[in-house]
Amino acid sequence: MFGFIFNALSVFIQREKEGVLIVLIFALLSLCFGSATILGIDELLATMAMGAIVVNFNKQRIKIFKILERYTEELIFVLFFTLSGMYLNFHILADNFILVLLFFVFRAFGKITGTFTGAFLSKAPPKVRKYIAGGLIPQGGIVIGLALMMKKNSSFDAFSNIVLSIIIGATVIHEIVGPIITEKVLEKAGEIKR
Repeated sequence: MFGFIFNALSVFIQREKEGVLIVLIFALLSLCFGSATILGIDELLATMAMGAIVVNFNKQRIKIFKILERYTEELIFVLFFTLSGMYLNFHILADNFILVLLFFVFRAFGKITGTFTGAFLSKAPPKVRKYIAGGLIPQGGIVIGLALMMKKNSSFDAFSNIVLSIIIGATVIHEIVGPIITEKVLEKAGEIKR
């Protein structure tokens, strides 16, 4: 609903400055999130649905996403990862560091075997089969968002701190190692040059 409201309102502010569009985006995202909270609907899914409506039905989608990338992406990442980091408990992380490494290794193994199998079954070119998994190693916001949602649910109180610390710890590793691997595989695939 909020995606369609945004699309309707954005038609009337096409000639306005970019700041008006940013205010409209944040206002409707906040209303979407708040309404989902009040109605007991999943907030992450509600805001993702709003984004899906905007990207698929708004004629200004390219302009909107360029504005978001230019002005807000870094701010959102800083806020999100700062808030996520506030939940990181070093004592729990140290006690479960083996689980963090296992999570990293098995996730990478799943990405590699899954992408290779999918590429093989779809008869993708050998270059795709060989290198596509390396581009999927970085991990970020969604998995942390899901872990934070789990922490909010009292049913998971017995182990939510452990899971959250493992996921945030693994995300740190993924975000350090992932971009390096992605760059290497893109180079080897011939998609980028130094």
